[in-house]
Amino acid sequence: MTEEVKLTQAQMKILRLIAGGFEANRGKGSAVVVDNRKICNIDTITSLIKKGVLAQTEGGWSLTQDGSAIAKKLFP
Repeated sequence: MTEEVKLTQAQMKILRLIAGGFEANRGKGSAVVVDNRKICNIDTITSLIKKGVLAQTEGGWSLTQDGSAIAKKLFP
């Protein structure tokens, strides 16, 4: 990755959880839930997908290669 990705607090929160091994899934409406708790909304996830940090999977979302590198840098 050649440029620095700027993240909001909500984006960093979900990135930290997914990098830590938690599964993020779509909840009711636009909610994104982790461990049965609403963490953010789908707009946060969509933004991370557009930035190349997350990719959609069958069961939710996972880190991309760039996302993993960012997470390792932010949360050593």
